[in-house]
Amino acid sequence: MKKTDTLSIAKGYRKAGFSVIPLLPKSKKPAIQWHEFQKRLPSDEELEAWFGNGSHYNIGIVTGAISGLAVLDADSAGAVTWCEASLPKTPAVKTARGRHYYFRFRDGLKNSVRVNGLKLDVRGQGGYVAAPCSVHESGAVYHWVEDRGLDDLSLSEFPAHLLIGKNEKASSNREAKTGNKYGQAALASELAKLCAATEGERNDTLNRAAFALGSLVAGGELDRRQVETSLLSTAISIGLTESEASTTIKSGMDAGAMEPRTAPRKDGATGQASITSVAETKDVHIEPVPLPDELSPVADFDFSLLPDAVRPWA
Repeated sequence: MKKTDTLSIAKGYRKAGFSVIPLLPKSKKPAIQWHEFQKRLPSDEELEAWFGNGSHYNIGIVTGAISGLAVLDADSAGAVTWCEASLPKTPAVKTARGRHYYFRFRDGLKNSVRVNGLKLDVRGQGGYVAAPCSVHESGAVYHWVEDRGLDDLSLSEFPAHLLIGKNEKASSNREAKTGNKYGQAALASELAKLCAATEGERNDTLNRAAFALGSLVAGGELDRRQVETSLLSTAISIGLTESEASTTIKSGMDAGAMEPRTAPRKDGATGQASITSVAETKDVHIEPVPLPDELSPVADFDFSLLPDAVRPWA
């Protein structure tokens, strides 16, 4: 591609209302101090200095309010599959490992990572993406998906169920405190069952999952917001409507909360694991059992066997 083309493309992005910055050649790293371009568009002189005169810079588009743009960065085949099944049709870019999905920016939308447990990141206020005609370090060229360019489609509204609210950080802190390996494994298992549910069984499967996970939330093993968000995104991805899924999730989790459940514990007499409700633990004294001189080795679980959508929580 001729560099004059790169300059004209960069000017085209600015004409579309996008704030443009230069990225280092075959890189996603900014070539300049770019924060001022979150508040203003570049001038013709700046664009010509960056992308003219034989320059090999990549083009970056600043996301957020200045460009009216938010981008979902799907960085794996699994994330792309989920996006294609779950999101409204919107302009999309083929990247080295996945796709960028371009949406209208919503006020307050910030950068976020691992949306729904996938390799799916949000680029909102304070972010940027490498734009089509840029070259990845692998040599792959970013380009618009066929019939999915800015001239083919208008930007769709950013999906409401993926919104990252102002309380997301606090929610993540609660998750760090209340979540544990047992709770996360249970969540992964229920999401895998939901993904595998056939048409006609999906809502019932969602209800059972919400009940089971709701009981663990009540027992302090999981964070409710994480569970609700994960169940809703997965339910939508398999074909349930947002309103139907939201009602089922709330009903199931509220019912499960009436029967709090915690992680299994070892029975002192039998050495066997048993599921314990919160009520059962009141006024119970468990004598400590001395460990044997030698412990049997425990085999590591291969978390790569889990589906892509749930593996990051393991």
